[in-house]
Amino acid sequence: MIFKETLPWIFDVSPHTGVPKTQTRRPELPGDLDYTLDFGESKKAGRKVYSLFGMGDEIGIVMRHGKLCFKVGQTYVVQPGRGKLGQGRIVLVAIRHCPIVAHISPEDAVAEGFATPDNFRAVIKKLYGEAALQKPFYALTFEPVQE
Repeated sequence: MIFKETLPWIFDVSPHTGVPKTQTRRPELPGDLDYTLDFGESKKAGRKVYSLFGMGDEIGIVMRHGKLCFKVGQTYVVQPGRGKLGQGRIVLVAIRHCPIVAHISPEDAVAEGFATPDNFRAVIKKLYGEAALQKPFYALTFEPVQE
């Protein structure tokens, strides 16, 4: 997973908040399918069942073009750019759908490594353009993997 602007904050602390980055936003693309992990009756049978657009906003997996894109429990290499060497690993612990990325709470802005929602919005605008502020994104919550 690429972190162009904020990679050092994952394994250290953000200079803006004094705490490590624990969340990242990624754009939702046309055709993405999100699934909720449903552990109801199936848990007793010992298997996981994926139900399309399940209850609440907790997502277990995101499929993109028929391939797994994000999955809770999956580990990902973090790198500063495409083709660059990995700097460590993270594990996804939660995925949420954010209908409008600009509507970020102060708590989520801090989890992203920014002091305020306005600081976060400025970086989204820089990375994806102003129109992206009104588009849906996924909020990926993660933890660093100690290797």
